[in-house]
Amino acid sequence: MADIPAFYDEIKNRFGNIKRARGFYLYTEKTVRLVDMYLEGGCAVLGWRSGNARLMLKNDLNRGFTGTYCRAFPKQLENVLKTLFPAYSSFVQITSDEKYSQILKAAGKDTIPLLRPWLDCGEPETAEVLVPFAWKPYRIFAFKNTANIDSDSVPSPLYKAVTRAFYDLIAEIPLRTEQVLSAHDKYTDRFWERKGIWLFPKVAKDDYPEFFSACLDRQLFISPYYEIPSVVPFSATDGDMAKLKTITLK
Repeated sequence: MADIPAFYDEIKNRFGNIKRARGFYLYTEKTVRLVDMYLEGGCAVLGWRSGNARLMLKNDLNRGFTGTYCRAFPKQLENVLKTLFPAYSSFVQITSDEKYSQILKAAGKDTIPLLRPWLDCGEPETAEVLVPFAWKPYRIFAFKNTANIDSDSVPSPLYKAVTRAFYDLIAEIPLRTEQVLSAHDKYTDRFWERKGIWLFPKVAKDDYPEFFSACLDRQLFISPYYEIPSVVPFSATDGDMAKLKTITLK
């Protein structure tokens, strides 16, 4: 993906720059409220400003140390990941494309599958873990065997916030029941197949750009990428989601 994806301009040209976010909503400088069904590719799957990860980040920043002296994978973060993904024995955090190329080479793969909460993704030998804290380009990879790849160093406030985000995720998973996640099925079923919290497009790939624009015109920000599922905005209002009923594709 480009450093500045084209969809940023589509949002800016319609509604102005995004100024703040809360839950499943983005608020723009033209005082427009967008339903966020993209959530940074799912990295904000708990909703913007949800949980205590931001508070952990702020508190650690206030301690003054933002350096990256420690290269070892943080033990507390490793523990919570092993709770969520018990099939994996080691984890690596990266912040660069160069390190990702090393992981691909070690795995002998062209792509690495992504483990998403609320979705049965299997247990591949090597997998990327969806980090429920939107901070690009930070990424985590899981290995069933010991990884012979060193983690990149990251600032202490970041890894502590990420650790808290995973604990928030563990607490949230049982609360998002099928009853909660199916609340908007009557509107989304026409365009997506829902798997847990994830919405996979039924719309043909060639028609997807038109569909994305039609949704954005109705203040619904869905995933701009056909291959990346949208997210069920379970706390959005019925009125927000009813706008899908007015979409007719050519």
